[in-house]
Amino acid sequence: EMCAFVANSNIGWTGAENVEWPVAGPQECCDICTSQSADNPPCVAWVWIHDTHCYQKYDTGEFAITQSLGSPSTDSGILVITTSSSSSSSTSTSS
Repeated sequence: EMCAFVANSNIGWTGAENVEWPVAGPQECCDICTSQSADNPPCVAWVWIHDTHCYQKYDTGEFAITQSLGSPSTDSGILVITTSSSSSSSTSTSS
């Protein structure tokens, strides 16, 4: 899955972030980030806090994208962006 959901995890500082709430759950939070993955800077990771806050983490090119475990009140994911060079059997024509 593109979301790469990891329970009880958090994302380190990426250079820029935004927050939206209320967001119902981690899938919705991931969907928000996915919809911004072509922006400049692109959303590359997300953090859903169990109080319904969703952080979109943007890659400014200044910091490594890190994920840490052991955060009982947050779930997070680093987007798995598939490019044409690494795409496999799944083909989509939706736009």
